[in-house]
Amino acid sequence: MKMPSSQIFAFRDPFLYQAAIRAADWEIFPTTKGEFRAELTQINLNKLWMQRLHETLPQVQVGTVRPGRKVIGFLTDVEIFNIAARTFRLVR
Repeated sequence: MKMPSSQIFAFRDPFLYQAAIRAADWEIFPTTKGEFRAELTQINLNKLWMQRLHETLPQVQVGTVRPGRKVIGFLTDVEIFNIAARTFRLVR
């Protein structure tokens, strides 16, 4: 049995960032010019992986979950939640 652990990574390259996201094949497309910055926190427990993602530029993200994994996401920022809620209503 592995010991629980955690790691924090900082990125300035969206390609390196998307490659580090676990349990999914993810693509990130910044939608504005500027300096891309992202932080990825990974927490490893025996049967559970947790990740926290934070980016500085607006973007579109597209991805698929890898076979054998489940993903549960939580929007933790009210502004992002409002944008996601409006988008969902448009897609419905």
